Parts: sequence; structure tokens; C-alpha cells
Amino acid sequence: MVYFSKEDQLRRKLVLIDEGLLQYEETRVSRRAPIYMEWLTHKLKILWALGSEEKAIELLRAGKERFKDHWGMANRYSGELIDLP
Repeated sequence: MVYFSKEDQLRRKLVLIDEGLLQYEETRVSRRAPIYMEWLTHKLKILWALGSEEKAIELLRAGKERFKDHWGMANRYSGELIDLP
């Protein structure tokens, strides 16, 4: 985040993060949850930096619903929602 401060740079980084997240199918996420959550955390920081709070909240709500059967992931998404400013 330190090196990417301009809006166009942040948007390019979002594209890269989205590509990184695409490789994790629902069946693979349980094995690699820490990596998936690291990508997600970076994406949320960028969305906040771009002023896209609504998109960040939608992302967290959708993730919580998507992983409702995976208690660890649902818990992480819930925690992120609770920690919102």
C-alpha cells in the first residue's frame, strides 16, 4: 500500500488481486484460507483507500454468505464487518 498511492495504481493493484483471488475455488479455500484472507485484506484496504466503502461492505457480506458453511472463514468475514469504522 505504501508504494501504491495514486488512484490509477490502486485500481491496477485491485485487478492483480482479483486475478490472485480467482485461483481459489471454494473447495481449495479451506486449505489455503490464510493466503486467501491475505489477498482479501489487501483488497479491502485498497477499496477503503479509493473511498469505495459500500463495495468493501458488500464484499464482506457476500463472503460471509458464501462461506457460511466454513465456520473459520465466516468468522473472519464477520470479524472484518464488526471492525468497520
